[in-house]
Amino acid sequence: MNFNIKIILSDFIKKFLSGALFSLFIRCFCNKIHKTRFVQVAHFSSENFYICASCTNFFKFTVFREKRLYKTGFRLYNSVKFSKPVVFMKKETVKKKFKKIPIIETERLRLRRMRVEDCADMFEYSKRQDVTEFLLWSPHPNKTHTKKYLEYIKTRYDDGEFYDWAIELKSESKMIGTCGFTTFDFNNNSAEVGYVINPAYRGKGYAPEALLEVMMFGFLELNLHRIEARYMDGNDASRKVMDKLGMKYEGCARSSLFVKGQYRSVNTCAILSDEFIKRYLKVE
Repeated sequence: MNFNIKIILSDFIKKFLSGALFSLFIRCFCNKIHKTRFVQVAHFSSENFYICASCTNFFKFTVFREKRLYKTGFRLYNSVKFSKPVVFMKKETVKKKFKKIPIIETERLRLRRMRVEDCADMFEYSKRQDVTEFLLWSPHPNKTHTKKYLEYIKTRYDDGEFYDWAIELKSESKMIGTCGFTTFDFNNNSAEVGYVINPAYRGKGYAPEALLEVMMFGFLELNLHRIEARYMDGNDASRKVMDKLGMKYEGCARSSLFVKGQYRSVNTCAILSDEFIKRYLKVE
């Protein structure tokens, strides 16, 4: 059973709530529930994660500023090791989250909503044949086509039915690709992810950096059990991204897809929630 606790910190507390004091606070909180005093700390990106040594539940603690008020979000995540009912994501929940798609930041990247203003940046790579060679869509013929596409995407965001983020390189304030969920399987609590990177920015680790954040969002925010990614035979660069993030190869569907006048074989890699947590939410 998942639940949330929202805490508004007073001016006094927010000035003096250091890491050590917060550790004491969370220990007291966990002690009330599970009668344990030991909580270990893990870190991922800009967020702090805590694991209860007794029940192996995960806690996420984030602080953000909004209208001069610091709000503290405090959420309990169920670990797969702890025997509790499986929580399935709901279509309504996903739509609600993606209507106002959250901004996710890493050290180098900002994942955000696509905008019509991204037209020039997107056209820079979407016009290229080598970019779309292993994708279902064809190169954009001109900027007008790209602009119309982004205008259409805006309506999809507004309906909560588009699950891709624009990847913005913060140092240049430039959109260099996209990353997100292509499909959801609500009955089986799983999703498929996809990503595209401008060739001028490949080989710098941007794709795995962005995809890692998307998978973190999928497992911890959407309660996904499984995330998979597919690639056509020959797309070795995409496979390397999957391997780097710990996704396991599951097999090849030979000549299963007829696209652009020919049959293509499609390979699948996937990672499960418990595998992801063990790999990335490492306890210090």
